[in-house]
Amino acid sequence: MPWPEFTELSFGYCFLRELETKYTTGGRFPRAPDFISQYAEKTKGYDVEVAMDGAVPLFIQLKRSMVIRSANAREFASPFFKSKPALRMNLHSNDSFAQHIALQKLEQAGNHVIYATSQIENPQELVTHTKSRTMVTKASAIFSPSTIMLPNVHEQHHVSFYANTNWAVLFSEKGQRFERKWADGAVWLAELLETSRGREENERAMKLAEQVLMEAFDRTAGSPPAMIMDAVGSLDGAAARVSVLAQYMLDAQLTFLKPPVEGE
Repeated sequence: MPWPEFTELSFGYCFLRELETKYTTGGRFPRAPDFISQYAEKTKGYDVEVAMDGAVPLFIQLKRSMVIRSANAREFASPFFKSKPALRMNLHSNDSFAQHIALQKLEQAGNHVIYATSQIENPQELVTHTKSRTMVTKASAIFSPSTIMLPNVHEQHHVSFYANTNWAVLFSEKGQRFERKWADGAVWLAELLETSRGREENERAMKLAEQVLMEAFDRTAGSPPAMIMDAVGSLDGAAARVSVLAQYMLDAQLTFLKPPVEGE
């Protein structure tokens, strides 16, 4: 398989670490902890209350893109891709694409929701961009879930693209080109850093996100397992509960991006 020789975990760590150290107040996310084991131990997290005032909740689904070079690949049999390589981001098809649909619903509810996927080919590029602190702006492709409209939920679907373009192609039986919301990570980040929310708006958004995630459970596997509900029930505030539900249900990380104030 044409996977790059670095793991999704490595890519995700480098992406999140740069976002945290370079673009947040104090060099760390003011977030709820996002590991289920921490919740089971009754860990309350840090700075959640602080984060709710003036920060931007951000749901991130991290992915690693395949690097496609084979002449037999459907990308190069289509009219869209002429030069090699192309990049391919697979979508999870479990439970009729429940993950993708839930991410779209979170976005439709007014949340910032993204797929962040690699657009580099090898570990050397990963190291280079990590050292130069350009993981977010140059090594990553950012997709809005709402722009990826599935024609059905029975076929396999994947998104193919070139780095730093304003378009991509959703492949099912046939390829369907669509316009990307952000051509690259720098465009997305500049837009995001201009936004800010007050505590009341963030609290409303988190309560609505909690409702969306619980409904997603009901549509797929029914109620969350007892361990998850016990963990969620032990937490104060919708933000902390949403953090657990998003990770368990969507493999998505909820962070609170609080851009540094000029002069800090």
